[in-house]
Amino acid sequence: MKKILFIIIMLAFPVLLFSITNPAVKLKITKAYYKPGNKSVYVIFSVLSGKNIIVRKISKHDISAELNGNPVDFSLTGLNKQTSISLLLLVDASGSINEKTLLKIEKKVGVILSGMNRGDEVSLFSFNDFPMRLQNLTRDKKQLMRAIFRIGRAGKLSRLYNAIYRGVKYLQRKSSNKKKAIVIFSDGKEEGSTIDINAATGIARKYNIPIYSIGYSN
Repeated sequence: MKKILFIIIMLAFPVLLFSITNPAVKLKITKAYYKPGNKSVYVIFSVLSGKNIIVRKISKHDISAELNGNPVDFSLTGLNKQTSISLLLLVDASGSINEKTLLKIEKKVGVILSGMNRGDEVSLFSFNDFPMRLQNLTRDKKQLMRAIFRIGRAGKLSRLYNAIYRGVKYLQRKSSNKKKAIVIFSDGKEEGSTIDINAATGIARKYNIPIYSIGYSN
């Protein structure tokens, strides 16, 4: 979940109160501090719904600020800038993954793709005896969804470390975003890689590419 914060800037006085005018939502203050140089108070907070879900749209009309019971003017600035990511999805398609598990993985990949933001790009790899690139980095969700259904179980091995190494090298060469990550969908079984785990994770650390894993069991 992305945290969306807002800053209220106003003149500093002894007693200063502010609140949200909509009773259906609430404020969660993250930080408040005073700057003597410009005599301003800065308050950083989130606006949450009754179910603690971030409220993404808010204006000055939704906020009330008072000085000793009298309205006081302020400025409101959103801090909801998103950082685009280049994401590589690495799906285990070895013989140790049965059809039922593969369907679960495909469904989860679909959920991740549905949450893509503007500027995000995703590539899809599968691996068994060898890593296979099913889809180059793209922002086209439909193209990525079609690539999911090209995943097929095959091979006798599960060369996970080889796949990680190749995935990192691919992201480093081809991604257009500074932020990068790899997500692995696997039962965790490693078989037959020509490199060890230190080589696979070492190159990921070298290029500052975090690796996340979602585990499945048949």
